[in-house]
Amino acid sequence: MSAHDDILDRLWAARPKVYTAICKDMAGEWELRIEYVQVTPQADREVEHQMAIQKAKESCAGAWERGVEYAPCMSMPDTSAIACIGLFEGGVEPAMLDEAYFDCSA
Repeated sequence: MSAHDDILDRLWAARPKVYTAICKDMAGEWELRIEYVQVTPQADREVEHQMAIQKAKESCAGAWERGVEYAPCMSMPDTSAIACIGLFEGGVEPAMLDEAYFDCSA
């Protein structure tokens, strides 16, 4: 067994990794939203982070009822106006978050 195969075996056996994401509706219809997502651990942490960000944006799109219909009665989440403005490893429980201090207009 090669080292590469060993890494792949460990990744497949790994438990999903939990991330906490803060998303912002850039269209201005909704406030900030905190989402908890799980992704399969990846050898490349940047890839893992991008997977978590995409899952969080899709989850927010679902909560905000944003979808793109691609066939009758079939749609997929529309994440085009959703920005992930924070990503934290683990299930972070916010004690307080005052949106008034966030400047998300940039």
